[in-house]
Amino acid sequence: MRGQGTLVPTEFRWASAPVAARVDRVRVQPGVAVAADTVLLELANPDAELAALTADRDVAQAEAELARLAAQLDGSRLAQESRSPGSTPTSRWRGGARRSTPRWPRRA
Repeated sequence: MRGQGTLVPTEFRWASAPVAARVDRVRVQPGVAVAADTVLLELANPDAELAALTADRDVAQAEAELARLAAQLDGSRLAQESRSPGSTPTSRWRGGARRSTPRWPRRA
């Protein structure tokens, strides 16, 4: 049997996006069978893209600051470890040899 007419869908499926966006590319044409994980459209939102780039930059800055603070902490820790409790200028190692005489003259 043949005839002219218009096919009318019996069901409608609405797809929504979590944010406002514009359709950048249509990947599937009407009438094509699709699976549950098929991408139908590609959406673009310049504001969301800018926010993502800003967030990436902020993360990179925070990671750099964390590395700087970790290095500063290590330096402080090493400086504290190099000073033993109760040490004096005469008992510290200097230049690879132990100083046998104090830096200042002793009074009698």
